[in-house]
Amino acid sequence: MMEKATLTRRDIIEYIKKHKLFKNFAVRELKSGLANRNYLVESGGRAYNLRTNRLRPPLKKENLRNEHLVLEFLRKKKTPFVSRSVYYDAEENIHIVNFIPGHKIQIKNLKKDNLETVLKYLYQVNIMAREFGGFLKKKKIRFASPKKYNHELALRLAPKINYLINDKVYSEYLNWVSRRLASDLSSLAVEEKEIYLNHGDPVSNIIINRDKLYLIDWEQASFSYDPGLANIYTHGFISREMKKDIINIYAKLSGLDPVWLREQTLKKYKQMLLEHTVLLCRIHARNRRLFKNPAPLDIEFIRDRQQRYKNIV
Repeated sequence: MMEKATLTRRDIIEYIKKHKLFKNFAVRELKSGLANRNYLVESGGRAYNLRTNRLRPPLKKENLRNEHLVLEFLRKKKTPFVSRSVYYDAEENIHIVNFIPGHKIQIKNLKKDNLETVLKYLYQVNIMAREFGGFLKKKKIRFASPKKYNHELALRLAPKINYLINDKVYSEYLNWVSRRLASDLSSLAVEEKEIYLNHGDPVSNIIINRDKLYLIDWEQASFSYDPGLANIYTHGFISREMKKDIINIYAKLSGLDPVWLREQTLKKYKQMLLEHTVLLCRIHARNRRLFKNPAPLDIEFIRDRQQRYKNIV
């Protein structure tokens, strides 16, 4: 295994040659995410996206593994709106998929007909949870169980809060989270009956190509007890009107009662706002201790979460 925290373009070229993956190929770096680096590989008139997740050691191998498994499953289901997994190296944490050209678009910028299409895609994946479970069972692969937000959230956040609460940089915000957990958690119980297969991060991972829409970057895919609408609320910075549209469109697709769906989504949304406030503090604290000149704590981000939490009705 290459003992490097980050693989450069030169490393990728040498890797492709060593494993004889492509002939007469060219490699260039693409825009990368927080935890992964992306390269465009062109060969034989075709293009591929090579992904490596090494920017946050130790290697988070489960992310690209999960992406590979989900895309392999969706290929067997002949799902047309995703990339095809071409190659996966578990040891080196490298995943290659077909490259989908076009331009990325945020979910908040979608017109209503395109929003309906994206929600239809998400719904089609949501209801494949049981089949995906059977696919994993045949391969004898374990996949993380759905994250419990009802009873485990406070337990999950407690050690992180206790670890940081005495640090003046974070005490104000973590005290706020602790108060909310103590007073609100019992009223935020989301039903944990149905299990869904979620994309996990659809907000900015939408590609438009020749009037067709695709969903990319499946490394956050997971089982969950909700269809993932709260994730869009949390990360999408969408308008109140779009939130209503999302509930009504998804309710129509799924046959769920829109009033019930909205209630469950808002409960999960509030819990995610609390969790992401703690997560930001934890990431900042880690960077403070690892680097001499860390970026300042994103107070505006935290206050945005607090204000959104307060304004939910």
